[in-house]
Amino acid sequence: MSNKKMTVLLVSAGWLGGVHAGGTGFDGYSVSGLGNAGAGQAVLSSDPSALYSNPALLTRFKRTEATIGGVVALEDNSYQSLRDNDGAPTRAGTTGQNGQVFDRRSGYDGGAVAPNVFMAVPLDSQSAVGFGVSGSHALLAKYDPNHPGRSQGQDVQFQVSRVNLGYARKLSPTFSVGMNGSYERLYLKAKIAVNYRNAATRLTDSQALVDVLDAAVVDIPEETSAILRMYGWAFNAQVGALWEPTTKTSVGISFRPKTPFNNNKARLVIQEDAEGENLRSFLASPLTAPVVGLVGVNGPEISEDLGPSQGIRNNITLPYELRFSVLHHLAPRWDLMMSYTRQDFRTTQVRFERQTSGRVLLDGAQRLNVTESLRLGVHYTPFKRLTLRAGLAYENGAVSDDSRIPLLPDNDRRTAGVGANIRLSPDSSIDLGWMRINIKPGLVGLNTENIEPNYVRGGEYFGKTRVTADFFGIALNEKF
Repeated sequence: MSNKKMTVLLVSAGWLGGVHAGGTGFDGYSVSGLGNAGAGQAVLSSDPSALYSNPALLTRFKRTEATIGGVVALEDNSYQSLRDNDGAPTRAGTTGQNGQVFDRRSGYDGGAVAPNVFMAVPLDSQSAVGFGVSGSHALLAKYDPNHPGRSQGQDVQFQVSRVNLGYARKLSPTFSVGMNGSYERLYLKAKIAVNYRNAATRLTDSQALVDVLDAAVVDIPEETSAILRMYGWAFNAQVGALWEPTTKTSVGISFRPKTPFNNNKARLVIQEDAEGENLRSFLASPLTAPVVGLVGVNGPEISEDLGPSQGIRNNITLPYELRFSVLHHLAPRWDLMMSYTRQDFRTTQVRFERQTSGRVLLDGAQRLNVTESLRLGVHYTPFKRLTLRAGLAYENGAVSDDSRIPLLPDNDRRTAGVGANIRLSPDSSIDLGWMRINIKPGLVGLNTENIEPNYVRGGEYFGKTRVTADFFGIALNEKF
């Protein structure tokens, strides 16, 4: 057993792929956008949140406008075993059985609140600036703590907040361009199960040897939990254009390059018990060198790598975002809109290593794909003070069956949304929105080739994840 292998012994890192993919794009940055399922993102200027998707839209605001809102996101995700003896045994000695469902509703349900603030300020008849604060990416996944894939994730909370500052200018009566600079803040909290015995068995390729070491040399702990908290930041920019060939038709496009979050700082905390402490003391002792050396392990180094509190550094790259939208005023009361979006996750990279020693915890990401979405929406204004919204969307998943993990249950998704804008006065209005995302059930446990090294997988498992997410939003819009 090489010391490089032992570096990751007992620290299952399968969750690392869970912080990026199509499933993290956050549609709740705009309450008005919930109602049409994000359709018309690059061409709609219902409120100043338009800055987020296309800064060129700022030229449409003739007065200073502001919107402040909040979105509540509720997600339900579960795991269903598709075989008997599924996963490594728990401390109680149980495994998942074929057809058994592990649902977070049994004590593990939860949600998140995401506020947003945007403002558009015209400088003159040709130019405008905008400011905004909102979420841009998010992932919430929580499972029953005993689900068979727990070593690749029990809980995760991932979010990226974005501060936007934009400028737009009309180059002609029908054509505008804009640029949006942003400061982004990343936060990740992930909890995984650490199964000592399973990892040691995989490393030695001998359950008998592990049993002998456990009985005669040193107690090998069963299972515990590890929690990682990580913070990072990045700068980025976005460019956009708006073309209005007729009074009834508008076309918008925007592009945002990939966002590299480099040198993120994190801390990994292993919930160590007395057995875990004794194991580290055993590995660190010079008296055990001959025994530990029989399996090719650098005892002091491994003892350090299993420390209960460790500094970690990391690099994560989120993909580029391309948006194209068309809006058509079909009739005085009807607007139709569509959007096409594309994100290329094939360039996404993830690397985790220890801050002090530089030894790698994990280097390698899942095999990710290009995601494309088509969104269709409609606005209907039955009364002067009321506009109703509806929309549908389809997007392919970034993760394939052979690389999906529980903490990233991303798959093809269908989205539906409804909403309304209620005008309280000529200068004030309220937006209400609801959107549901249904993610196609996805197989997990087929990722042998993608989890390296394979002995951190935490036991053989094979199951199916199910995810639905609901977004409820309300916002107040004001003109000054």
